Amino acid sequence: MDTEASLVRILTTASFVPKARNAIIEFCCDSLTELANLPRSDLDSGVANLHKALSTIPNARDQVRLRASKILTLHAIRIHFLDRINCAALLNATEIGAITTDNINEMRDDYLESTRSQDSSSSLEPIKIPKLDNKNWPNFKSAIEEHFGRVLGRDKIPLSYVIRNNDTNDFNAVYETRKERLSSCLNHSGPDFKTDNGTVLSILVQYTKNTEGDSMVASVTKSRNGRKAWKNLLLHFEGSTYKERLAQEAGSILKNTSYNGPRRNFSFGDYYKRHALAHTKLDSANKPMTTEQKIDMFVQSMQCSTAQSIVVNIAGIATYRTTFDAYYNAVASRLELALSLTNKSSESETRNVNSVDQKKRKF
Repeated sequence: MDTEASLVRILTTASFVPKARNAIIEFCCDSLTELANLPRSDLDSGVANLHKALSTIPNARDQVRLRASKILTLHAIRIHFLDRINCAALLNATEIGAITTDNINEMRDDYLESTRSQDSSSSLEPIKIPKLDNKNWPNFKSAIEEHFGRVLGRDKIPLSYVIRNNDTNDFNAVYETRKERLSSCLNHSGPDFKTDNGTVLSILVQYTKNTEGDSMVASVTKSRNGRKAWKNLLLHFEGSTYKERLAQEAGSILKNTSYNGPRRNFSFGDYYKRHALAHTKLDSANKPMTTEQKIDMFVQSMQCSTAQSIVVNIAGIATYRTTFDAYYNAVASRLELALSLTNKSSESETRNVNSVDQKKRKF
């Protein structure tokens, strides 16, 4: 990438004629690395100087003027190889020689996609990040990851690249957008990463202050290492001790929750929510139950005769046992109907009793 020959090879593949290639080398850059590191404005200035010097010379055969499409291609090549530098995905001369016209077109598409519009997350509703404690880590984690996915760093790439699981990923893998590729592959080193890493730390300090995660983040405040702070949080909240505590909490919920019929402050839906919460905890603890186990546990804690009758009636219907939610919905819909009919019957009996009482009082 540091040689003139590699630049000439790429420009040739991109269908720049010899005199255009020579002019670019004379007025703009003499290697792919130099082209990649040129600011956009400097490349545009170089092209402008090229036009000024070579577009009006007397001999028409020697005149050079790049069309707008060629300037766009030049910028696309610049950005692609800058991304490779920033992702430590450099190419050698053989690999550069293997680049095709289709690859150049893909570079153009990526470039156009990245410059077409501003980040769409600006139109989304603000994210409410809950206070961190040992019970709601999954909710906190989900919200803070979404937040990092919307905040752009120095390279206009979401800060989520700072906290991604892997230190490196394959630059040449298939990605839907340039932003997705950079989020997966940007180096965790260099001045831009240092700045973004510090920004991540500042955000974590803000949202973990006076919480269980405070000390884990504060321990790396001096080094401004947001990635290390995030790893500290993961180790604490997703380590073996935390997972065991989650499993114990789930077991306690399942053991102490039962349904004895509708009560003022506890419905069948509330019963389901308790079980669903327990299974969420078990999933987070890497100790999930099978669908059959979830359903069996759900049925065993039903002490309501109406609900038990419904369980017996649908026992042979396999489609209701495909998921825990499907089973709950099947029971809940029938239970709601049964209870409503029971209530209507009770109201009718009450009205009849009242009518009899009134007639008796007439005599």
